[in-house]
Amino acid sequence: MTNPARTARPFELLQRVLPLLAAALFAFACSPPALADAPGIGHVETMGEGEKTLILVPGLGCDWTVWRAFMERNKDRYTMHAITLAGFGDTPPPADPGHDEGTPWLDGAIAAIGAHIDAHGLDRPILVGHSLGGHLALRFAAERPGVLGGAVCVDGLPVFPLGIPIPADQREAFVNQNIAPQLRGMSDEMWAMQQRQSVEGMVRDEARRAELAAMILEPSREVTVRYLLELFKSDIVADLAQIADPALLIGAVPGENVPGAAQIAAMMREVWRDSEKASAHLRVVTLKNTGHFVMDDAPDRLDAMVRAFVAGEDVRPLGDDAR
Repeated sequence: MTNPARTARPFELLQRVLPLLAAALFAFACSPPALADAPGIGHVETMGEGEKTLILVPGLGCDWTVWRAFMERNKDRYTMHAITLAGFGDTPPPADPGHDEGTPWLDGAIAAIGAHIDAHGLDRPILVGHSLGGHLALRFAAERPGVLGGAVCVDGLPVFPLGIPIPADQREAFVNQNIAPQLRGMSDEMWAMQQRQSVEGMVRDEARRAELAAMILEPSREVTVRYLLELFKSDIVADLAQIADPALLIGAVPGENVPGAAQIAAMMREVWRDSEKASAHLRVVTLKNTGHFVMDDAPDRLDAMVRAFVAGEDVRPLGDDAR
């Protein structure tokens, strides 16, 4: 059978998946942030007094509050540090490197998380990230084996964008020459429309969807685009072999009523399969009929999976997800 992810023309496919990839472009207003203790982190919110320590990382454009409900539900179970990446949540962005080479902001985020762990004497915390935060969790685990007690990637991927196979040695040039001009050359009206469209299918609750739709235009466009382009350049599938600690990828499979859901799910499953093959320590489990914001759409199932992972148990899909 022909794989649609391999046969679709790159720019047509990019136009189809960009609104879905933009799921992480959600901004949340917050009170003036506390000073963070490492460059690359704009704010750190702590909650809970449990024995196990979790570091929670939100996705592109999001601040720590995407994890607030999770933290409130689990404050008796974990001690949690929820971070906001620099540039989001009304915090200053990292310094502009003045060029488009490499992934300096993502590198800075990895360094900042490591510095936070060291500064607070955290003993092998569990790093849990959503979307871009999940990508960073996997990347941290691969780059710094032995530091974490484990890494959980919640509906993030080790490589973006989906459906456009780019050789590793050509990825940066492709992103700079093809994707960057599309994002930076978009009109303000088109940019706003893309962000509003990204909400569709990402969370089931209509009120929550409306709330998110009203928030996604808050981040600086330049900051969001910079992080997004660096994410597109960061293919870490081959690096997953370096992960030496337990790692879990929780993938959200959208319902069939979501436009393009079947094709997107097929592309994600291909990446998930390659990721499991790349690492002996990475387990992939899926949540069906769930939007990108798993913490909103499937809070009980997410909590159960994280709880099992932290306890060192085998994480298995539950209920309808096991079918």
